[in-house]
Amino acid sequence: MYRSLRTLHKWIGLFACVFLTVIAFTGFLLAIKKRVEWLQPATRDGGAVSGPHEVVSMDEMFQAAKQAGGEGFQDFNKLDRVDYRSKQNVYKVRGEGGLKEVQVDGKTGEVLSVSPRRDQLMENIHDMNFFSEHLHAWLLPVVALGLFFLGVSGCAMFFVPIYRRWKFRKGGGVTKLPE
Repeated sequence: MYRSLRTLHKWIGLFACVFLTVIAFTGFLLAIKKRVEWLQPATRDGGAVSGPHEVVSMDEMFQAAKQAGGEGFQDFNKLDRVDYRSKQNVYKVRGEGGLKEVQVDGKTGEVLSVSPRRDQLMENIHDMNFFSEHLHAWLLPVVALGLFFLGVSGCAMFFVPIYRRWKFRKGGGVTKLPE
């Protein structure tokens, strides 16, 4: 039993390590995305306003983003996300798929920046959507179950020999034969 557990642990670990490597690397990049502008563009500052009546309308914002963003920004209903940051007075608009961002000044409606969103690409790779929806839906849960098995079997392979040695020493170091 112990030998087959080690063999199963080894092969599941070999299979899971491919996914763990990808998940660990992209997870690291996602953890530092706010500090690395290459991954996620910094939020620019728009013009100061005294209240919401001075902020450009959603239509003006969309027209500016549509003109600057190109493909993926042509249809308002297909935008991935529109965030308004009141502290900086800026709209952050992500195009279809979320891989490009246009920042629009909330006061003037001018485009402040057009940048790729590499953090979204890393997130898509991290959760396997980049490769296939089937990987995300079906294979990722199997990998999770494999990791759970690796954790349990790894603990068993670590603690069973310790328990056996303790039991052997407690019995005086001599194996008792049945009478």
